[in-house]
Amino acid sequence: APERREAEANFVAKRISELIKEGYKPNEICILLRSASRSAAIFENSLEKLNISCKNQVVKDLFVNPEVLVVMNILNVIDNPSRDIYLAGALKSPIFNFSLSELVKIRRYSSEGSLFSALKKYTEDCDFAKGKYFLKKLEEFRKLSLEPVDKLIWKIYCDTHVFSLATGGSEGASVSEKKANLLMLYDYARKFESGRFKGLYSFIRYINDVLESGASFEGAASSDTDNAVRIMTIHQSKGLEFPIVFLCDTSGDFSSQDQKESVLIDRNYLTTMKLSDKTGLATYDTVMRRAEALGIMQKNCDEEIRVLYVALTRAVNKLIITSSLSDPNKTIADCRALIKYSGIANGYAYKINDNYISWILIASLDRYKPNIVEDNVNEKIIDDSDDNSSLSTPIQTEAVYDEAEITSLEEEFRKRFSFEYNKQASLVPAKLSVSELYPEVIDEFNESLKLSDDSSEKMIKPSFVSETRASSADKGTATHQFMQFCSFSLLKENGVDKEISRLLNEGFIDSHTSELIEKEAINRFLYSPLFTSLRDAEFIKRELRFNVKLPAKLFSSDEKIKSALENETLLVQGIIDCLFIDSEGNLTILDYKTDRIPYEFRFSEEESNEFLIKRHFNQLSYYRLACEKMMCRRVDRVLLYSFSLSRAIEIPIERFS
Repeated sequence: APERREAEANFVAKRISELIKEGYKPNEICILLRSASRSAAIFENSLEKLNISCKNQVVKDLFVNPEVLVVMNILNVIDNPSRDIYLAGALKSPIFNFSLSELVKIRRYSSEGSLFSALKKYTEDCDFAKGKYFLKKLEEFRKLSLEPVDKLIWKIYCDTHVFSLATGGSEGASVSEKKANLLMLYDYARKFESGRFKGLYSFIRYINDVLESGASFEGAASSDTDNAVRIMTIHQSKGLEFPIVFLCDTSGDFSSQDQKESVLIDRNYLTTMKLSDKTGLATYDTVMRRAEALGIMQKNCDEEIRVLYVALTRAVNKLIITSSLSDPNKTIADCRALIKYSGIANGYAYKINDNYISWILIASLDRYKPNIVEDNVNEKIIDDSDDNSSLSTPIQTEAVYDEAEITSLEEEFRKRFSFEYNKQASLVPAKLSVSELYPEVIDEFNESLKLSDDSSEKMIKPSFVSETRASSADKGTATHQFMQFCSFSLLKENGVDKEISRLLNEGFIDSHTSELIEKEAINRFLYSPLFTSLRDAEFIKRELRFNVKLPAKLFSSDEKIKSALENETLLVQGIIDCLFIDSEGNLTILDYKTDRIPYEFRFSEEESNEFLIKRHFNQLSYYRLACEKMMCRRVDRVLLYSFSLSRAIEIPIERFS
């Protein structure tokens, strides 16, 4: 894009040069830009290359001007000569006029130390005249460094003739601006000295701090009476007219920054925003915010049409519109297609394009043909006035379209829009939690089935709501939380009460949870063989959260549905209470259960075991599949530990096949 804009600016400068030769005065010509910050400097440089006086109405930052940077380099050298970059800039400037080869000789003469020490040594040994002059002036300036900084700057202006050197001894709008910039730097220094902080070092630090913060110092503007080509924004041109107007850089996209903000505020849509997810590390968009963004885009589009109208009505005699495109033929072809299929007056054609040149082409291509100029603009300029194929003269041409290509596209549209999705696959939910899974879940899937456990979260009771008696579910939850965070080694060594106190003090559990933990059940757990295995485990993970894809056909008993879902997967999420590898290398899944055993099964170990296995078999089978996929190995054991029965129940692996 910068290269294309530079080529466009060179073309415009050459065209303006021809117009001036034809008798137009520079102040009768104006260049209008939608975004001056993007390209005003480029057009200004192209005009200056051809010695055309120009006046950039866009106020630039003071410290991007070369004449100001030269003075700042000298001030930095006076403050500290050991700064090589500032010293090299001062020496190479027109004030001291060191050549590049001379700087290289000085640096090579003494490769050790700073450039300043090398300069002093080279000047002394080689009787270097430029070096003597510089060192003499530097000594004079450094004696004044304790004086107010504005006096030092004026001394530099007087002794170095910087006004004449910066302006080349010529006159014109750009020359006046350079003089004004130097005087503005002096004025900033005077204002600084009137404040609390004073001195050269403080002034330099103040300038650097402001620039690093992203702020800027406003540069000087040229006088309105100068006989110069004006460069201004479309907004600045309201109410003005010029004999010749160049509307340039029309390929630049409109700004959409106000549609990208996380929070949008609009009079019609009020306030909408993106929402944070549970982690707080990411945000997601909402329908309401998207609607407001579209509304703001529509308003911006209407505003751009009004701005374009202003630009097109500033010219009295001649309006020249230029644009730099990487592929102009494609842009023209796209605009022709929009004209054919949507018409000139269709708002859709304008809304899907976000630059002026596309709008202008859509509105004019039925009557006019654009003039394309190749990149080599320095050697050849196409004069639109004698070309009856340009936008300046209507032509009657009939567009030619490839009917075979249109037929091919129509067939592709029909093929795509007649495509039918796999109806069985559409019944598969995007995600389910393990607690919602069962072998026939897809067969019985309906709208009442939740798509994820996000929607199944229960309302948490506020802390100020208390019950006289805790439920069994509350006690089971508290016990699970204790098993999640407790240290098995400390639990055996210190006992349950001390471990609960440790978890409470370190913030793992709250006081309410600590009171609900079933201590007797955990004490019995300490004397079980399972506890020894956990304490001596080589690898252990507790409360292991997972998201894995499992074959969707596992959750249907209908053979036709299984066949239709052969290549489909279902995202399953869940939490495994404990996963460990024991001292013998067995990978074991352990699930804690606090279920109350029915009275009729309490006196039979076999019946109570079978009761728990049947109740939780499906859940553990999905845990096993997920675990084998995550660990890339076979699960050796699946255990249930019942706190009610105070024993571990092993489910034979054969039952999962």
